Amino acid sequence: MATYDPSPVEHRILAAVAKDPDRTSVQAIADRAKCAPSTIYKSMQNSGFRQMFNDAIRGRLHAEVPGVVNALIHEAQSGDFSAAKLILEITGMYEKSQKISADMQVENEVLFTDGQERNKFLKDTLFANDDEEEEKESD
Repeated sequence: MATYDPSPVEHRILAAVAKDPDRTSVQAIADRAKCAPSTIYKSMQNSGFRQMFNDAIRGRLHAEVPGVVNALIHEAQSGDFSAAKLILEITGMYEKSQKISADMQVENEVLFTDGQERNKFLKDTLFANDDEEEEKESD
């Protein structure tokens, strides 16, 4: 695969993109590279230059990541819930939704023959501890 050999002005454009994070507009990049914005637009028509331009932007953004992460951590530690949630999402410690699947079969089973039987079961299971405590207190 052949590599693109940028012209001297294209080198200046790439340097302007890579070195100055505040230069985000085409006009600002052109001013720093000492060229016209139309030169940047013309160069962007070449896929080799466009790839180099995008790589320069990515490199600049990668250089900013540690500062952004530190600021985000500071905000989370200060009580910003959305910052804390974002940190947990980035690290994979939080997922907004979870997919749960179950293979189940429900049988139509009658547990009690009547209300009296149900009430006896509830009394025996739910209030069994109360009866035991009353017996301990009376001893």
